Amino acid sequence: LINAYMPTNAVQSLDEYKECFDIIFNIKSKYDQSHNIILCGDLNGTLISTRNNKHDISLKQFTSDNGLKPTRDIQSKPTYFHTDGKATSQIDYILSNNDILLSTSIYCQDPVNKSTHVPVKACTNVYLEIKKNSKSKANSEAYKLIWEEMDKDIYINEIDKHIQYLPSDETTVDDKIKCV
Repeated sequence: LINAYMPTNAVQSLDEYKECFDIIFNIKSKYDQSHNIILCGDLNGTLISTRNNKHDISLKQFTSDNGLKPTRDIQSKPTYFHTDGKATSQIDYILSNNDILLSTSIYCQDPVNKSTHVPVKACTNVYLEIKKNSKSKANSEAYKLIWEEMDKDIYINEIDKHIQYLPSDETTVDDKIKCV
């Protein structure tokens, strides 16, 4: 798994962008014969055919030369939303040079997500057995809400939508929160 955060499409950034591809190529070459290769991350270039700036052209050439491609079901949905609220693009990818990727999903914007990017998820045909360590905590996700940056009205509306499905009897607030 090669995770990349490629340079932005700034003036004079093409050399740095191509240097990153040189590093990725060296990693890929070293492990290509013994491992399944997955390249993912913010590639700051798009594979969408209608856009062709200097990074887009380099990304398309690199992925073509190295047989890296997304799954067939990849939507042309945006993964990046500019802060101006007008411009969007698809620049975040999960790519592979074999059939290890089964499907790819691009998430929608969420009121809690304050990033300009949305998550991209891929399912693979690799299954790993997870051995539980008795000393570790149960698998859980933790979210830290940045209240000063959130749109509280959207957040409250989202909570209100879910509250209607909670039991209406005399349960405690803690019990109701567990239901969500």
